Amino acid sequence: MKPNVLFIIDSFEQGGSERQALQLLTQLHESGRVNVRLACLQDKGSLKADAERLGIGQIHEYPLTSFYDLNFAKQIRRLVRYIKENQIDVVHTHCFYTNIFGMTGAYLARVPARITSKGETDGFRSPMQKRAERRRTEYHDGQRLRGLCAGGSRREQRPDANKDRENSVHDHSPNSCLPMLGAILTGRTGAVQGDH
Repeated sequence: MKPNVLFIIDSFEQGGSERQALQLLTQLHESGRVNVRLACLQDKGSLKADAERLGIGQIHEYPLTSFYDLNFAKQIRRLVRYIKENQIDVVHTHCFYTNIFGMTGAYLARVPARITSKGETDGFRSPMQKRAERRRTEYHDGQRLRGLCAGGSRREQRPDANKDRENSVHDHSPNSCLPMLGAILTGRTGAVQGDH
């Protein structure tokens, strides 16, 4: 049976992260090796037609107004139910809000593999947002995977990184995620830990 991969993007606007997510989703769909699903926080934008042409089924919207209101809890509950009903094996999120929302839902639904992409560079997030995003970074079988797929083809050297944390490579190419996804789907996480 093919693994089920859920991509969560913010919207279908012409942003770099959204386009990259759709490129990777398209490649995975066309490979025939996985079943892909797509969800968003805002069901708007010119890329929606591209996503619909793939014929991957309904695109679910999870509109957020805040991380601190009852609507957030309601949307998380909907996401967890969707993940469980569709037996999602991998959740792949793109950008800050989808990282927080998607990784929280994936954690609560006990998804075995969770991948985040961080497309923006330093200076765009408050210290509180950075802490929140760090807490929702990807884990698989208790191992931290630093396979972030977007951001500039450079190795991120954080002076505050301690020995327990690995540095990460950010790469704009959707192909940079394929080896990591393949390793996660086949259970070979050691092959990608620290490489991406």
